Amino acid sequence: LLVLEDLQWGDAVSVMMVDEALRVCAERPLLVLALGRPEMLERFGDLFGSRAVQHVLLAPLGRRPAERLVRAALGDDVAAARVAALVERAAGNAFFLEELLRAAAEGSDETPETVLAMLGARIGRMEPEARRVLRAASVFGDEFTEAGVEALCGETQGWLDELGAREVLGRRGGGWHFRHSLVREAAYGSLTDEDRALGHRLAGEHLEEIGRASCRERG
Repeated sequence: LLVLEDLQWGDAVSVMMVDEALRVCAERPLLVLALGRPEMLERFGDLFGSRAVQHVLLAPLGRRPAERLVRAALGDDVAAARVAALVERAAGNAFFLEELLRAAAEGSDETPETVLAMLGARIGRMEPEARRVLRAASVFGDEFTEAGVEALCGETQGWLDELGAREVLGRRGGGWHFRHSLVREAAYGSLTDEDRALGHRLAGEHLEEIGRASCRERG
């Protein structure tokens, strides 16, 4: 039994060597257990795809178990509104919830640096175009439109759809939204002060133009 933990941080050469070992030992009792976050598949594509692979995807942590964890960590007298806020922010991610609870137990309501660092690292591994789109979208908040993003960074060239397929973004009505507010926070935090100021100026001009167009349509 070969256990590979946190394979999203692995290197391509090691993965190729394990894949070759599985080929050579196809008739031998060799089992590889590869554990990792979803970006593991983004990084390595069809991981061990030509071997006898069984994928097991863990579902998000349910609301009730998450609420029990919050109360176990913060006490049964914690306000229901605070429990709901922490559970909603964690969005079913047990690691996020653990870090949020650790910060809350220390009296802080800020997002722990460990969570933002992990998300920032994930964004940093994306293609430059994907990062550019996410950073532009983050200026508008959790919800935005394609026209708004293009006002900041030009043509999106299908990257919104691609990020939607990766479950980073989602559609809502006629626009888009970040599937997790912490991803938006990490993307926004990766902007330099100059880029942030420029982004808000361009976003303001875009929204102002939409307002003027709406007034003209109403006559």
